[in-house]
Amino acid sequence: ECQDVWSIPVVTQLIREARENKGNLSVLWLDLENAFGSIPHKLVQFTLTKHHVPSRCRDLIADYYSNFRMRVSSGAITSSWHKVEIGIITGCTISVTLFSLAMNMLTKSAEPECRGPRTNSGQRQPPIRAFMDDLTVMTESVPGCRWILKGLEELVEWARMRFKPAKSRSMVLRKGKVVDKFRFNIADTAIPSISEKPVKSLGTVFDCSLRDTTSIQSTCTELDGWLKSVD
Repeated sequence: ECQDVWSIPVVTQLIREARENKGNLSVLWLDLENAFGSIPHKLVQFTLTKHHVPSRCRDLIADYYSNFRMRVSSGAITSSWHKVEIGIITGCTISVTLFSLAMNMLTKSAEPECRGPRTNSGQRQPPIRAFMDDLTVMTESVPGCRWILKGLEELVEWARMRFKPAKSRSMVLRKGKVVDKFRFNIADTAIPSISEKPVKSLGTVFDCSLRDTTSIQSTCTELDGWLKSVD
C-alpha cells in the first residue's frame, strides 16, 4: 500500500513518544537526486509486471512512453522536439501514479531488513514511509537503521538512481535525547544530522529541539508572505 501525507503525523508521534518515554529511535530522511527525472522506464515496466498488470496495459504504457516527445520554450526561443528516454513526464497523471507504484515496490523490498518501531498503543509501524520521492526510515536501533539504509542503497543503485547525502538528514534518540555520536553514510559520504542542519519534510520542520515551535514559526512566516503577495 502506498504511503501518503499521513506519514508526517505518524513520524511526529513516534518522535514525541520516544522523547516523552525516554525511548530509543533512529530516523533517516532520505532525498533522491532528481527522482522524477531519473527513474528508468524499464523500472516502470518491471513494476507493472511484478504487480500482475495485464500485458495489453503494459504494452500500451510502453508504447506511450516510447513515443513521448517534448520541447522547451523560453521567451521567443523554442527548442526542437526531444524524445523522453528516462524520467516521468511533469503534468502527466499516469506518470505520477506509475512513479509512486515503482517507489513503493523499492521501499517494500527493503522493509524485511528490520522491523519498524511501535507506538504507545503497541501498533508496529513500517520501517519505511514514502510519499513520492520523500523517504523516511524509522527503527528503534541504529544497526537496524543501517541495515535498512544499506538495503535501500542497493535497490536504488539497481534501479540506476541515487540518494543525495547532502540533502538527507539523520537523527538518533537515546533515552529520549538527541545524540550525535552515531553517523550514517551514503556511498562513503556522511549524512548531516538535524543538530547540524534541520530538515523540512512535507512542510514540517524537524530540528534537535524535537518540538513544533520551529515548524509553526516557519508556517506562519510563509503564510504571511503569501498573504502579502495576494494583497
